Amino acid sequence: MTKASTTGRTGGDLPRFGLHVSTAGGLDRIFARGEALACGTVQIFSHSSRSWEFSLPDEPLLETYAGARSRASFSDVFIHASYLINMASEDPDIARKSVETLEKELSTARLLGAKGLVLHPGSARGGDRPKAVQRAASRIREVLDRVPGEAPPLLLENT
Repeated sequence: MTKASTTGRTGGDLPRFGLHVSTAGGLDRIFARGEALACGTVQIFSHSSRSWEFSLPDEPLLETYAGARSRASFSDVFIHASYLINMASEDPDIARKSVETLEKELSTARLLGAKGLVLHPGSARGGDRPKAVQRAASRIREVLDRVPGEAPPLLLENT
């Protein structure tokens, strides 16, 4: 569940509550699903949370999404990054895929006008924890430096 200060259409300083909603059938459907659940915000996965492969949203999808968003009673959307990402990994293949996927996730979040991207930064997987934290921080900084345009905030979730 997401809690954020309200602004814009719903007004006031009351807490805003939301749920993780499905994108099945199209991104434009998240707003109706959120409204049906009386949400003031929603969280989504931009693609399958169990897959490395996905494409950035194309122009027709972005237009449909923007139209649904403009008609909705709320506009705040948060994206949860793939569970596969492990920015702290010692494995070079996992590290490469994690960096590439996080970059695409942030680009998608920017294109969708998301309020933030939620990320589990990773795990040492039994290795040296301080070194794992350093690897994660370095890779996250690398991604933030490479994402074009104004990226939404990256929200690190405890793991």
